Amino acid sequence: MLLSETPQRRSRAARQWMKTHLREMSPDPILCTNIDLLFGLTLELDPLRLMRDASRVARLVVAWPGSYVNDVLAYAVPDHSHYRTWRKPEVLIKVLE
Repeated sequence: MLLSETPQRRSRAARQWMKTHLREMSPDPILCTNIDLLFGLTLELDPLRLMRDASRVARLVVAWPGSYVNDVLAYAVPDHSHYRTWRKPEVLIKVLE
């Protein structure tokens, strides 16, 4: 679905898809796993923003494959091609060890 959209429209299309499908799921909270594909460079998405926007529709629990240290949320590890970071992401984060 997203690859058929132009890069400029992918973020909007992803947010709309998430909102539509989350409204159909009930009751919340909704567990989101295997989110790795959202980080693909060809999709040109901001997965954290996508999840924040989606959380306005339903409560989400996201299994985030990365780390949270010193107010920096990271996806993957620095050597990974999809590595990204967000400083002070303004979301509730619970680190499970």
